[in-house]
Amino acid sequence: MLEGYEFFGMDDARRAIEDLIAPVAERETEWRESLRDGSIDQFMDSYIASELPSLDHLAPDSERIRAAYVREHLALFDT
Repeated sequence: MLEGYEFFGMDDARRAIEDLIAPVAERETEWRESLRDGSIDQFMDSYIASELPSLDHLAPDSERIRAAYVREHLALFDT
């Protein structure tokens, strides 16, 4: 996944994910796993306690860039 950011020239986003977001996600993994047996309300409430939403701005949405690439290279995706 990180290579995709690099491929599309989003090097700052890749570094932010690798250096800032991934370590937080890793720390929260065990805690998130413990929520799997809980209710949907418990899961949704967990977002309040998570540090990840505060880091969203560091990883911009690449959907527009990826869609443009597909449109420009349709032959690569012809099945």
